[in-house]
Amino acid sequence: LREMGEFLKEVGVEEKEYPFEDGSGLSRRGLVSPNAVAKLLTYMHSRPYGAMWDEMLPFGGYDGTLRSRFEKAEAAKVIHAKTGTLG
Repeated sequence: LREMGEFLKEVGVEEKEYPFEDGSGLSRRGLVSPNAVAKLLTYMHSRPYGAMWDEMLPFGGYDGTLRSRFEKAEAAKVIHAKTGTLG
């Protein structure tokens, strides 16, 4: 949690935007603000490894949790996202 907090501070995310209880990311009480997510995405996009990080996310209409979403959208391949669903 300390390491993650230090990283998120570097990103510009305030502690109140991510009340994590553990480092698993699975706690139902570990909510992240939309602003924190936007800051993280912006930060990662600006880094040399940003493209690689982006490609790890599912593609719309193609794989992962987005396989059955956006399948008819023309721009589906440019949608890289995570639904938040865990199985």
